[in-house]
Amino acid sequence: MSRYIYEDWDDEFIPKYKSKKKKTVKKSSHKHEYEEIIGEVPHSYGEGFYYILAKECRICGKREVVNWFLSVKVEGKPYHRLFPSLDEVIDMYPNLRIVRMEL
Repeated sequence: MSRYIYEDWDDEFIPKYKSKKKKTVKKSSHKHEYEEIIGEVPHSYGEGFYYILAKECRICGKREVVNWFLSVKVEGKPYHRLFPSLDEVIDMYPNLRIVRMEL
């Protein structure tokens, strides 16, 4: 006798498929007018922040991430460095405001 056969097994209580739940979609009452911002996100492992490029609706404040990684060209090298400092971010995007974001 196989060890995987159970005598007390009842097939009536096993669902044929997983029931689907209806999701309600929250729709806005306006057309979003986005402006670009710099998101200041705290590191998950300790102190400090990293910076992302995002956009925010002027009317309701909804935020969306545009670019997760900002990079800086290293002078004299053929590569870029990720996670620039605040001063480097301000030099790259002088006219964007910086907003603290929790992800």
